Amino acid sequence: MFDDDYREDEGTEIVGRYEQLRKSRSPIFFDVDEFGSIIDFYLRNNQLKSANEATELAADLHPDSVEIQLKRTQLLIGNARYVEALELLSDLKKKHPGYFEIHLQFGIINIATGKLTAARKCLNRSLACTVSQDEKIDIWLTFAREYMAQAHRDEAFYCFEKAMQIDDSAEDYHDFAEFCLSNEKYEEAIEILKMMLDKEPFHVNGWLNLAGACIYVRRDREAMEAVEYALAIKPEDAFALYLAGLCHFNSENNEKALEYCYRSIEIDPESVNTLRLICDILWQSKDPLAAKPWLLKYTALAPMDAEAFFMLGTVCKANSRERYRYFRKAIELDESNVHYLTSMAHEYITAGNYKKALTFAREALRADDQSERAWIVSSVCEFYLNSPLEAWRCILRAIRHSETNPMSLWLHLSFYCFSMGRLRAGWRYYYKAVAFQSASFFPPVLSDYFEIGPFSKFIQYKKNN
Repeated sequence: MFDDDYREDEGTEIVGRYEQLRKSRSPIFFDVDEFGSIIDFYLRNNQLKSANEATELAADLHPDSVEIQLKRTQLLIGNARYVEALELLSDLKKKHPGYFEIHLQFGIINIATGKLTAARKCLNRSLACTVSQDEKIDIWLTFAREYMAQAHRDEAFYCFEKAMQIDDSAEDYHDFAEFCLSNEKYEEAIEILKMMLDKEPFHVNGWLNLAGACIYVRRDREAMEAVEYALAIKPEDAFALYLAGLCHFNSENNEKALEYCYRSIEIDPESVNTLRLICDILWQSKDPLAAKPWLLKYTALAPMDAEAFFMLGTVCKANSRERYRYFRKAIELDESNVHYLTSMAHEYITAGNYKKALTFAREALRADDQSERAWIVSSVCEFYLNSPLEAWRCILRAIRHSETNPMSLWLHLSFYCFSMGRLRAGWRYYYKAVAFQSASFFPPVLSDYFEIGPFSKFIQYKKNN
């Protein structure tokens, strides 16, 4: 582990020198191993453009280096440029038939293109080209990862088990499990982590990864058990406490969830995951205002989370500058979110600014012209700005797109018809609404608008008569 850290620090130092030379446009020369460290650093950090530039420069300076050419093919494979990679590998194979990495990369391409029989042959050739046990482990694990990435589960486990027969290392189990997690293969990761933890029961990160994988597949009891094991080994681990809070939150035990989250945030005050979880828990409580200070802390650390800004605006006073500011920030981050746009429109409706409200309502319709809520908000604006007829037309469109109980929509139509003096149509739509009446007279989709102007008086009259 120490050697790995040392090599990583050394690689970072070499990259720093390389970038400084490029910036100053000075002559650049590194040996093959140093260029390999530079390219690997960029690949680890997903800086593909920089990796490509370093590889091309290295190939110009070291045209006969097999290692550099293999880096080129690795980048081509990563960009799914298989034809070019195969051409380069074929040339390398003619000159250097005994390099196991060449056959290994042929195998990776065959797996990616679904040629599993050819991939097995490449695997065998790779193994035949080396006597090093460490290299054999790397070959088996590389094929295991590639098979898993392409959803060939049985082949992946076969290769992984072969690697473990050579050296039953807990870290190899853990690394392969993390690879499965990064590719959203949660069930496979759970299986591998359980195998690892049978051999290494005091591996804290293993228990935490197991808990995380179980949470993803909603195996909450197993997740909680894994977290408890991790906390038994390391009681003050902030991430373990956060996962414990998440498990209780998923089990709807908000009181216990908050207890663990508060303990976690004391240890790591800037954990965005824990802060967000606290916000979500308090948001669901009877007093969502308690979430406001936590939302302020969270948005300061995560300024790109539109939903958090919208939540923050919601807990602010209606029609206040604060609410407008946070709603606008949410819309700025997620311009096509119909809920944010219609909520902003509703704020302007309650403030009597129907022209501004209609602007946001139309933005919502541009984002989704199938949105029932957006048509309803537009109808209210049209009623006050233009005429009941325009409002009536909006509601007809809302009914056309409605996937829920349209009782409230027929009530809107009824009201607009009465407003235009079309009494017969008004009563017809009203009785149509009554026919759809469910246990709740007011469905949630329109609860915001029942208090607006004469509509509320009309509804109250109909309820009383």
